Amino acid sequence: MLANLTIEYRKATKDDAKIIYNWANESIVREASFYSEPISWEKHLIWFNKKLYDENTLILIFQHENVPVGIVRIEKTNEIIIGISIDKKFRGKKLAPVILKMACAEFWKKTNDPILAFIKKNNATSVKSFDSAGFSFYKNDIVNGKDCFVYIKKNK
Repeated sequence: MLANLTIEYRKATKDDAKIIYNWANESIVREASFYSEPISWEKHLIWFNKKLYDENTLILIFQHENVPVGIVRIEKTNEIIIGISIDKKFRGKKLAPVILKMACAEFWKKTNDPILAFIKKNNATSVKSFDSAGFSFYKNDIVNGKDCFVYIKKNK
């Protein structure tokens, strides 16, 4: 449980490339992704270096006692989209809702735009996490041929 875990966050740096790569390639993370093929190191570096310096992308690393526990990426394309991943050693501790709320608050320091989460319909854990973080069901959609829920959170 979350009881005695103090969570802090910081913006990602180039030194986070490897841990983000490792998180992204975990089998459970690939399974939850809309693009489930493993990611090569080369493709990851190209993506990461582009996103790290993109003014429309916020990548936050969440930590407990300076140990990375997870990542949230909020990206503005045509809409604002959020994604989260928790390190396998910290899963099941109910961190996702806390981390999601913190990430949204940081994002909303610059804009009040609503944030959308696209969640595969078979990912009940993510649905529960986003629901607990104050997101609500918005609509059904299809991403990369996969049925999904779209959840939304608005700044109050």
